[in-house]
Amino acid sequence: TPLSRWPGEPRGPLQPSLLTSPPTTRMPERPPDISTDDASEVCIIGGGIGGLALAVGLQSRGVRCHVVERDSGWDERRRGYGLTLGPTCMTALTSLGLLERVRAVDQACPSDWHWVFAASGAILGYFGIAFSGKPGEARNFRVPRHELRRMLYEQLAPGTVRWGLRLESYVEVAGGVEVHLKPSLQRSSAGDGG
Repeated sequence: TPLSRWPGEPRGPLQPSLLTSPPTTRMPERPPDISTDDASEVCIIGGGIGGLALAVGLQSRGVRCHVVERDSGWDERRRGYGLTLGPTCMTALTSLGLLERVRAVDQACPSDWHWVFAASGAILGYFGIAFSGKPGEARNFRVPRHELRRMLYEQLAPGTVRWGLRLESYVEVAGGVEVHLKPSLQRSSAGDGG
């Protein structure tokens, strides 16, 4: 008996075409170059996926930038959940030079079927290429968040990320913004002398 997607909806598997179809709108292959003078710099606050992706994109277009991150270093904390990147992410991954690397991580631990459960444990539905039999280029990729962050970090020019700092304030000045940074509070564990 086919399973239903959600209680009260028609019975049957989730429509794989919704999950495997390529996006219908396309972004330009490469955005136009940003016109900058030699003094232009961008300060990005936060070295998460968004901040690092912005830095990679800016550097690929010749814009000097710095990423300010409050963590004292790469390994201070690990954010251990996984991300599912759908077809709409492919253009961004390609423009960041990461599509093949993300594909390799996904293929190392493929996930071709998915089940949806209620809190009671009842099966609400299922989807994936294992059920549709239609593998394709536009499938979702799964990648650990810390792996995607590491890939972005490795794309940056050395010294781009400034560890152990946080934004204290900023002031708009003629021609730009003056940024005031201060050291982050360091974490300490009981018994480490901190």
